[in-house]
Amino acid sequence: MGGIMSIPGPEPGGAPTKVGPGVGDLVPAMFLAYGIAAACWSAQRTGRGQFVDVAMVDAILALCERPVFQFSATGKAPGPEGNGHPLLCPFGLFRARDGYVSLGVPNDRFWVPLVQRMGRPELTSDERYATNEARAAHRHEVERIVADWTARHTKAELSDILGGEIPFGP
Repeated sequence: MGGIMSIPGPEPGGAPTKVGPGVGDLVPAMFLAYGIAAACWSAQRTGRGQFVDVAMVDAILALCERPVFQFSATGKAPGPEGNGHPLLCPFGLFRARDGYVSLGVPNDRFWVPLVQRMGRPELTSDERYATNEARAAHRHEVERIVADWTARHTKAELSDILGGEIPFGP
């Protein structure tokens, strides 16, 4: 059974699909509620009211910050990314013996303890993998190395091995 993102289902011919929930309506309303709460708090402290206005386009762009910034910086529109992250590596879903796990190395300080727990400390000094930028450039190799390791363990074993030190979820 799929999650909320599977509601639209695939389109014939591989056409893009819409996001499941109506975020274009929900997110601006959520931001407006925050704005009203902040204005009320300010009015209690200062005695002055405020005008609160939230544009739907601005609210949705706030959710898409990285693709917008990437396009602004590079002039290239990001393409499909799957479950990974184009700027962080390793980051995404990896197969375990009994399903999938989410594992993320959002910066270099998590790489060293991850590869130590994997029994591969030599990867910390390999220039292809020493920094996030280098790992992202060698994404397929890094993801294969991590995936080969996670596939040998159950989700519970991985949880024990990673010990709350590496961003991870079963």
